[in-house]
Amino acid sequence: MTGITNHVDSTSSYFASIVSKNGRNEVSIFPIEKDTSLGEIKTNQVVKIELEAEDTVVDAMWIDAPAKRGKKRAKDDKEMSNFETSEAKLVVLLISGDFIFFSPGVDKIVNRIAHGSKFTNLVGSNDGESIWAYSGEEEKFVEFSVVENKVIKETKFNRKIGIAKGIKYKGSKITARSVPVVVESTGSLEVVDVAKSKNQVVVEFGNPSHSTNAYKVIRQSQTHPERIIALRKNSNELQVFNISNVEDIISLRANSEILNFSVVSTASQEQIFAFTTTNVEVYNIDYNTTVTDVSAASIIKTSSAGIPLSAVVYDQDENQLIGVWYDLLEPRFIRIASDISFEGLVEIPIEYHERSQNAIVNGHSEIAVHIPKEVTVDNLSAQELHQTLTGLLTTEEVNSSEVIFVCSTNDNENNIKQVLKMLSTESTDLLLRVFELISSEVAKDPSKNTPLSKWLKLLLLGYGGAIAKESSQSENLKNLQSGLNNGIKLLPHLLALQGRLQLLKSQSELRSRISTLNIETNDDIEDDNDNESIVYANGENDENDISKFIETESQDTLAEEVEEDDDDE
Repeated sequence: MTGITNHVDSTSSYFASIVSKNGRNEVSIFPIEKDTSLGEIKTNQVVKIELEAEDTVVDAMWIDAPAKRGKKRAKDDKEMSNFETSEAKLVVLLISGDFIFFSPGVDKIVNRIAHGSKFTNLVGSNDGESIWAYSGEEEKFVEFSVVENKVIKETKFNRKIGIAKGIKYKGSKITARSVPVVVESTGSLEVVDVAKSKNQVVVEFGNPSHSTNAYKVIRQSQTHPERIIALRKNSNELQVFNISNVEDIISLRANSEILNFSVVSTASQEQIFAFTTTNVEVYNIDYNTTVTDVSAASIIKTSSAGIPLSAVVYDQDENQLIGVWYDLLEPRFIRIASDISFEGLVEIPIEYHERSQNAIVNGHSEIAVHIPKEVTVDNLSAQELHQTLTGLLTTEEVNSSEVIFVCSTNDNENNIKQVLKMLSTESTDLLLRVFELISSEVAKDPSKNTPLSKWLKLLLLGYGGAIAKESSQSENLKNLQSGLNNGIKLLPHLLALQGRLQLLKSQSELRSRISTLNIETNDDIEDDNDNESIVYANGENDENDISKFIETESQDTLAEEVEEDDDDE
């Protein structure tokens, strides 16, 4: 699993968003609030856990944790009878083969099961007491006890499968002890009983589309358990199979590639939401129909082109449908409708702040790297700065770019303090407008060290209380907090990058020094060779023995000179 995936628990109370990409592995759990019509999330209730770089996430699923027994106490602190509690838990499968467990509201791993095998995917859970996983390398299904953290059962499956999804179904060949699982084998789907060691196949669906693409998502109908909905990779079609009748297949075709889909059910109806590259196509399902090809009854799109919904959550308590879209890596929640009965085109307004034209985006809008424009700091006096800002802020149409430019070119803290004091004295609206523009700009990229950071710091230190009381600034404060949170999450990666750059710089300097040393050594060797080829005149090198002399042009010439010297003596 790479990229971003999301998972909703069985009661639609918690939404898990998992990021596993480029060495970044993060698990976030959001509570679905029941007291708001907009489905907004209180940030102080969100749990975010950063995993190690090597803990790549393979798969994840929610389970209903087994009941815990404890002692209930009365007001007088006396022990009363035993009681039982249960809660949802998120199970995450790592590439190492370990299973880690998370609880909503707890910002750490609550349990870990280590196993030597590497698993392909999570299969399902038996009432929360155990979980099943499939190992492609060893071609086997393994059941683990969640309570005792140990293996309960292993079932060999002597052929490769691509995906496995546990289902709840009672029918022919399925007993109380059966563990029915939908698997992909040789390009088609089958229902198998992994509790058996032999005769495991219950139903074979075949390959009606004759496609060679592997299946990537399998879900079960909530109102008709015999119905299985499946999606292949790189496909714009959902296939609806019938366990009771393998010939009964319904095709749901979308206008573009389907990335994922959800099944949403109420007491009266069931709908399938197909999340495509451009929008969401909604299908009203009549499982008793004789129609084999079904078109979307409704299309949901957002007000921002290129930012489609990625998930939906149906809140049964409030009878409302909540849409989820991603602002970079952060999920945002917004109410779609009071129920799931709607047709035609539905447009959802979202507040998405466009990134700078100079932004370079890595992958699917993970990190925006802004190329800063060169801004020369040219501090004005406090009086000049105040006059300039007042003139810009009191025009009919405020040019935010000019205001930001003026603030970016002035970083003298004493002058900034005086200007903010003068603005607050003259008009609170002017001060709030400055905060609105500066906080919005800083939130876009909090990692940049610019004079705007000083402005924001002094604004919050001096006037943070007054700003927080202004209801008009609540959205700006939320955006600022979100931007700063993203910056904090980015900080470890920047520090790691800084460490790598320093290491590369040190290695480069070391290579340069070694290269220089080698050149100097070679020069010394050449100098020595040159010196050794010189014949010294009498008196130039008295301390050197004649044995150190090196032949110059010819040994014969040297011998003749020596003989002549002997004759002269």
